[in-house]
Amino acid sequence: MLQDSKLTEIWSLKLCRIHLCGSFLTLRDDQIYLIRQSVKGYLTTNASAKIFPAGPGPIQYDMVSRSLQTISTTLRRNIYGLQYLGLSIGEFQTPEPDPLAAMRYSCVYWISYFYDVYSSVDRPKVDPNEAEVGRFLQNFILCWLEVLGLIKHMGDGVLFIGRLKNLLRVSLHLELWQIGK
Repeated sequence: MLQDSKLTEIWSLKLCRIHLCGSFLTLRDDQIYLIRQSVKGYLTTNASAKIFPAGPGPIQYDMVSRSLQTISTTLRRNIYGLQYLGLSIGEFQTPEPDPLAAMRYSCVYWISYFYDVYSSVDRPKVDPNEAEVGRFLQNFILCWLEVLGLIKHMGDGVLFIGRLKNLLRVSLHLELWQIGK
């Protein structure tokens, strides 16, 4: 795992890059957003084929895989070391350094990338992410849900799990969801 000083350095470099693109990008709640819809429209309609000649699928596969690797190596029960586990969100402070700082985005959005890949019409019949997601859910679902609660994204997690469950029921192996029964 990266040292805290290295994570801070990486985050500072990313912030500098975002500020250099200040007329197009903004940062809110640790997430990067496009400021202008015209930029998004241009990128998705005109430049997409040049930027991603193989389409978005390989990038999305990679996002799922890297996200799950990062999350799997960091997640653990009671990651914030809370003395009382029944505390409400407003009753504790995020530790410094925050062990979740480098993986907040991945914790929330990996499942969205997975959903996008599997709901596309041109997805491959065999995908290595399928087994990786199954292992992740079997080994880390409770810790992942705990983290979503700590970072105030439980609602997103519930929505994504619902979407994923419907998708899996239709197109993948149902046994991934047997762990919840």
